[in-house]
Amino acid sequence: MSATFLTHFNSVSDPRIARCKKHNLMDILLLAISAVMSGSEGCEDIENFCHIKLD
Repeated sequence: MSATFLTHFNSVSDPRIARCKKHNLMDILLLAISAVMSGSEGCEDIENFCHIKLD
Protein backbone atom coordinates (compact mmCIF):
# COMPACT_ATOMS: atom_id res chain seq x y z
CA MET A 1 0.00 0.00 0.00
CA SER A 2 1.20 3.47 -0.70
CA ALA A 3 2.13 5.79 2.13
CA THR A 4 -0.46 8.32 0.91
CA PHE A 5 -3.34 5.85 1.29
CA LEU A 6 -2.19 4.92 4.79
CA THR A 7 -1.78 8.58 5.76
CA HIS A 8 -5.37 9.40 4.81
CA PHE A 9 -7.07 6.32 6.23
CA ASN A 10 -4.85 5.40 9.20
CA SER A 11 -7.03 7.41 11.59
CA VAL A 12 -10.13 5.31 10.78
CA SER A 13 -10.99 3.24 13.82
CA ASP A 14 -11.95 -0.40 13.43
CA PRO A 15 -15.21 -1.05 15.32
CA ARG A 16 -15.08 -4.83 14.80
CA ILE A 17 -14.57 -7.31 17.64
CA ALA A 18 -10.93 -8.41 17.64
CA ARG A 19 -11.66 -12.16 17.55
CA CYS A 20 -13.96 -11.73 14.54
CA LYS A 21 -11.44 -9.96 12.31
CA LYS A 22 -10.59 -12.05 9.28
CA HIS A 23 -8.99 -9.29 7.18
CA ASN A 24 -7.08 -6.11 7.93
CA LEU A 25 -9.28 -2.99 7.77
CA MET A 26 -6.83 -1.18 5.48
CA ASP A 27 -6.99 -4.09 3.02
CA ILE A 28 -10.79 -3.96 3.04
CA LEU A 29 -10.82 -0.19 2.45
CA LEU A 30 -8.26 -0.37 -0.35
CA LEU A 31 -10.12 -3.17 -2.14
CA ALA A 32 -13.51 -1.47 -1.73
CA ILE A 33 -12.24 1.86 -3.06
CA SER A 34 -10.46 0.13 -5.94
CA ALA A 35 -13.61 -1.83 -6.80
CA VAL A 36 -15.77 1.29 -6.90
CA MET A 37 -13.20 3.13 -9.01
CA SER A 38 -13.24 0.14 -11.39
CA GLY A 39 -16.98 0.38 -11.89
CA SER A 40 -18.46 -1.79 -9.14
CA GLU A 41 -21.94 -0.56 -8.30
CA GLY A 42 -22.98 -2.57 -5.28
CA CYS A 43 -21.94 -4.94 -2.53
CA GLU A 44 -22.02 -7.99 -4.77
CA ASP A 45 -19.87 -6.28 -7.40
CA ILE A 46 -17.38 -5.25 -4.73
CA GLU A 47 -17.32 -8.78 -3.31
CA ASN A 48 -16.72 -10.28 -6.76
CA PHE A 49 -13.93 -7.77 -7.44
CA CYS A 50 -12.26 -8.61 -4.13
CA HIS A 51 -12.40 -12.36 -4.73
CA ILE A 52 -10.80 -11.91 -8.14
CA LYS A 53 -8.06 -9.59 -6.86
CA LEU A 54 -7.27 -11.65 -3.74
CA ASP A 55 -6.63 -14.70 -5.92
